[in-house]
Amino acid sequence: MKEWLRTLDKIDSAMEHTTLKQLLEMFAKANQGKADKTQKTNASIIKQFKLSWGYDLNMRVGDIRASHLNEWLAIHGSRLKHTSYNRYAGFLKQLFAIAVADRIIAESPFESVATRWKKPQTPLRMVPTVEQFEQIIAFVRNQKFNAHAKETADFLEFLGLAGVGQAEASSLTWGDVDWKKQQIHIRRRKTQHLYYVPIYDHLKPLLQRLHKEAKHPAPSKKVFAIQDAKKALETACKKLGLTHFSQRNLRQCLILRLWMAGVDVKLIAKWQGHQDGGKLIFDTYTEAFGSRDGEYEQEQLKKLGVQATPASTAAVTPVAPNSSPMTPTNTFKEGDKVFTLFKGTQVTAEVTLTYANEVQVRTPDGELRWRTVKTVALVPSCPPYTTPEPQSQPPTQPVGATAPVTETLVEPTPVQPTPTEVSTPLTTVEPTPKVSKKRKGFLERLRLDKP
Repeated sequence: MKEWLRTLDKIDSAMEHTTLKQLLEMFAKANQGKADKTQKTNASIIKQFKLSWGYDLNMRVGDIRASHLNEWLAIHGSRLKHTSYNRYAGFLKQLFAIAVADRIIAESPFESVATRWKKPQTPLRMVPTVEQFEQIIAFVRNQKFNAHAKETADFLEFLGLAGVGQAEASSLTWGDVDWKKQQIHIRRRKTQHLYYVPIYDHLKPLLQRLHKEAKHPAPSKKVFAIQDAKKALETACKKLGLTHFSQRNLRQCLILRLWMAGVDVKLIAKWQGHQDGGKLIFDTYTEAFGSRDGEYEQEQLKKLGVQATPASTAAVTPVAPNSSPMTPTNTFKEGDKVFTLFKGTQVTAEVTLTYANEVQVRTPDGELRWRTVKTVALVPSCPPYTTPEPQSQPPTQPVGATAPVTETLVEPTPVQPTPTEVSTPLTTVEPTPKVSKKRKGFLERLRLDKP
């Protein structure tokens, strides 16, 4: 009774009979003005919700408890990554926030859900090398039975050479290409931020060929006829036996090329349309680059004066008969302290596990990361300091002497103390006790009163 009275003014009697099915319809209407991608994501989650909800959709919203929501999240929690789980949980939060705002219920049951958020997992970023990128482009271009093979290959090649996203490349027009300033003006689709990309030397031949084939195109004509090359890229990676690279990974391929060329990170960020001064490059891309390119890390370690060969003082382990002589020998062991690069900075890490030619290290942020043995260097250990023992030297002989020289020991004459020194006894100086002002006044009056 007390609980009912407390929530009486928070619930509209005309809305308290709203069902879960009606609430889902209200949610869909409230999200109509959002981006297309967001609407598609919400529609997919609502579909999954209707299929996997273990209770009647016509149940009253007021009858739904946190245990019902915990049960539904547990069904999908095992198959979803943490980021996707957070999206599902966010859907529930927004859904019942509408119910509270419309006074259907007094409090949201989502507030009592056991796991409302999970820490996102560190993504595994795979960036293709220049050789892999060239293999992909060649494979797509040589598809004889694909009528759009050439246009698709040009589109993918532009993504990797210019370092722009799929959405920006698909909307690029010839009016955005400034041949005089050697720049390409691009507007980022997500933020509408306007920035430019230089016409790099490795990009210029492709762009000049496309302009020549377009035969003096109008400024409003688009550079590429296609909008997306996702399927062609996926097929090429599968046929070539490569990791599944996305169109975004091709963009990162240029960031890797500029990073390896020693271009300033702030300038790379500017050419990518980032407005953070290179923070995203440092926090995201350099971790993927440093873990995959041992030669670059060795060059950086040499700049710091660190020997980049593992365990130089350790015994040389013979190469197994079936292993390649080019494969570095793994001489590390658990507990070793090593130098490695972490977010563009040399740090000290501890080896926690070894496997083949790789080691697992714990970086300063507490995370475990794999490194190849070429990319780490053993921290030299300092031997303990010992006091050198004095060496006895043989007696010297005069020049031209034939017989050994014998030394005569002369006893020193004892020094007699002076009479003053003998008669003066040693006295112990005792510290003067502290006397308060009141005590000093009393002693002064006592001295004056004496006859």
